[in-house]
Amino acid sequence: MAPVLSHWIDAGSNGIIRKTGNTLVHIDSKADFDIPSLFPGHSHFKWPSQNQMDSMNRSRNTFIMSALISGLYNHSIWVWPKWDTKNHIKTHSIVFVYFGRATRDYAKKLPGKTSAICFCISYSKRGVKTCFAQHGNKSPFTEKSIPHTQCHIKRYAKIEKIREDLALQSLQNGKLIQKEENVILDIDEEYIGYELSFAPLLATGLTVANITSINREVQRIICPKVMKDETKADNVLSKIIFEISKRRRHFCMKKKPENCSKFPMSHNFSSVIHMFTKPLSSLSPALSCKKKVATKYLEKFAVKLASLKEKQLLAIREVGFCFTPLPKPLNWEYHFQLCLGGSILNNSIRHLHSLQQQEVFSRIEFFKKFMSEAKFRPRLITLARSLRSGFTPRKYFRKIEREILSSFHVFHSKLHVHYDSSLLGGKFGWPKRH
Repeated sequence: MAPVLSHWIDAGSNGIIRKTGNTLVHIDSKADFDIPSLFPGHSHFKWPSQNQMDSMNRSRNTFIMSALISGLYNHSIWVWPKWDTKNHIKTHSIVFVYFGRATRDYAKKLPGKTSAICFCISYSKRGVKTCFAQHGNKSPFTEKSIPHTQCHIKRYAKIEKIREDLALQSLQNGKLIQKEENVILDIDEEYIGYELSFAPLLATGLTVANITSINREVQRIICPKVMKDETKADNVLSKIIFEISKRRRHFCMKKKPENCSKFPMSHNFSSVIHMFTKPLSSLSPALSCKKKVATKYLEKFAVKLASLKEKQLLAIREVGFCFTPLPKPLNWEYHFQLCLGGSILNNSIRHLHSLQQQEVFSRIEFFKKFMSEAKFRPRLITLARSLRSGFTPRKYFRKIEREILSSFHVFHSKLHVHYDSSLLGGKFGWPKRH
């Protein structure tokens, strides 16, 4: 997955946007304002090289702060949705942030006399700064505060957080953004609303234990190495599920319903194993886990599927299998498994706002109104689908994306849209892959 930070840096390197002093309008349901760790290869207070970008892209939820530290932005406005009011203390808040390097006197106190960056916050432009130092992989907030005199300031930025309806009012009266500001617009489709992508599985009676077990078996029989091969791998598994579902249905039609449980012991089932043993064993090296897939793994996977109800098989096939990011302390680790978007297997699920069709349409109309009132003309627009790692409603994703893209015509009559090569499902998206 190519994080949005890469596209911003590429645009700056190619002269599409300025390298310093821009304003970011971030329209999203989440802040993405985590402080990046000071690890080897990270760029601080300068334009990053390609090697540094590769290192920075491994961090989680730090892309905005990384951009602020590099100097790309000195003003960031996070517009958040009204449906998330319960998670915000204020409807509009402003904080001033400062980044720099800790003085030598402070660095001498650190183990091995390592360098440290410092991070200060103030709630007014000339207010008292509260400063923290960060060294190694530690969060700055796990350390005691330091005197502001021990922080040599290198970067400064104003960060605003504002609810969407107030942001619209502020746009209309010309207070949110000044004419001289160079605006970059960043939007996450999650902003429209959330859904649990694994809800269709749970609705059929599947449990987290079932899902974990299926993932474990999948990772023994098919192992794509790069994201461009995930659709091929999903197609292989989709065919297996389709055949098992079809033959199970045929078997159950001939037998009494209570005898459906005997399907895994039937000839209909064993023929599925024979059908896929050879194709799986001859998978290209790009997809195979080993030179030869052990028949026992395929059988175990197939038996597990054959024991499920037809509606469960259909739900699994619809959700599909893809590279799913699992959070680690400092970065993301990708596993090929059931394509569940925001992780079901940890406790980080936030407040979710599931949408009905009418609310999707009304929120889209509000967004289009917001764009039409914008007095700025962005030099660059980045749009995140959040299908792979987030909670964008898959059922309405095409509608959401189409309407968001059409709203940009208020800025440019002709849009050049670049689709990232690592997008889940490519240009047309995951729901349209079959």
